[in-house]
Amino acid sequence: MYQAPAYEYVDDTHLKIKLKDNATFANGDPVTAEDVIYSFKRRLDGMLGDESLVEWIDYDNTTIESDTEFTIATYTAFPAGLYILASQTGGPVTQKKWAETATADDWYNNPLGSGPYTVVSNTDSVGTVLQLRDDYWNKDNLVTNAKQIEIKYYSSNNTMMLDYADGTLDMVIFADPSEYAKGSNGTYDDTVAELRKVNDGCRVFLVDTNEKFADINVRKAMSLALDTTAICDIVWGDLATPAESDFCSAMLYYESQGAHVYDPDEARKCMEEAGYSADNPLELYLIIDSAAESLQVSTILQQYWGECYIDLTVEQKDVTVLIEGILTGGFDFMVFPGSGVGMCYPYELISHYDQYGAPLEMMDNPEWLELRMNAISELDPDKAEQYYKEVQQFLVGRYYSIPIAEKSMVILHRSNIKSIRTQGDYESFSLRYIEM
Repeated sequence: MYQAPAYEYVDDTHLKIKLKDNATFANGDPVTAEDVIYSFKRRLDGMLGDESLVEWIDYDNTTIESDTEFTIATYTAFPAGLYILASQTGGPVTQKKWAETATADDWYNNPLGSGPYTVVSNTDSVGTVLQLRDDYWNKDNLVTNAKQIEIKYYSSNNTMMLDYADGTLDMVIFADPSEYAKGSNGTYDDTVAELRKVNDGCRVFLVDTNEKFADINVRKAMSLALDTTAICDIVWGDLATPAESDFCSAMLYYESQGAHVYDPDEARKCMEEAGYSADNPLELYLIIDSAAESLQVSTILQQYWGECYIDLTVEQKDVTVLIEGILTGGFDFMVFPGSGVGMCYPYELISHYDQYGAPLEMMDNPEWLELRMNAISELDPDKAEQYYKEVQQFLVGRYYSIPIAEKSMVILHRSNIKSIRTQGDYESFSLRYIEM
């Protein structure tokens, strides 16, 4: 929260936050503690489609001490509670008195926030124009001198790249993989081409509560049977590299667990040790969403595992059925092909059966439970780093998680744009800042 210059731990579940005295909304009114808490609650009430805060923020024990100070209570102890607070409450801080009377049109065409830009125009399927505020309260810390930013939406890569080529666009995000080579070889004038990691990936997660995976030989075989380099090339091409951990490489506490080993002969030996054979295969059932990527990944898994005495049945279902399956254990294991649910984020360790963290909650291995608790409750950064490294070692080394791919996106931009920070995945994208 960039409006907050200071915070302190009151105890394990209470965090006191002091807002900057000069923070203002675009209408000139000050940002108050009441506005911040209201914005959290607004998300909690589902007005922004996010009900996950029910599990994290204890509003009954959250208090406002003054216009610029408040104490927020969480159900989960810090530092995990702070991590969850930061990740789950990300979103706009808006003014309470404005929001309570704002119409849908107000939110769409002239939303009120405290950031450096205001909306000039917002047109469906066309784009958005943002204008820098002359009275922005945090100008000394601005990382861009762009007075106006125009964001255009494209349904066709070809149309987007034609506009880039003729100078209509200064930057393109999520261009097709082939554009990276073009941007690098001089096809486009004055262009810098980047492959940017997006903290997104693909993994297979095997929960220990399923008796089919109780034998480590089965889990090991499922890992050894997969050629992750080939899978990356087939599904994502230049936009993915073989993953070496359950965490993405750009994440805090990441530690490589070494290159993935592909050895189908050893995989078959492991399956034979577990009592399986060509005549007696392990039968597994998986449901996936309707995304083409999910079907492609699952089909490849069928082929690789089919050569190692594993008979995988795959069914595509509506996303609501998929989520219900996650919550109830309605299938044997999980594949996360990406789109924001790839690798294991630290806050997944504290998940209360949320959509993406559920598999980690299903684990009941005593060693895992102790390790998980150590990781989420340790306040000392050095000790926390060690615990999270042990988390990765446990999940990958015991073959509960089989990391497959770590993804990237293609960005092309003019050379006068010096720095780009992005956050998002293949389904959603947010531009953090541009320096020009």
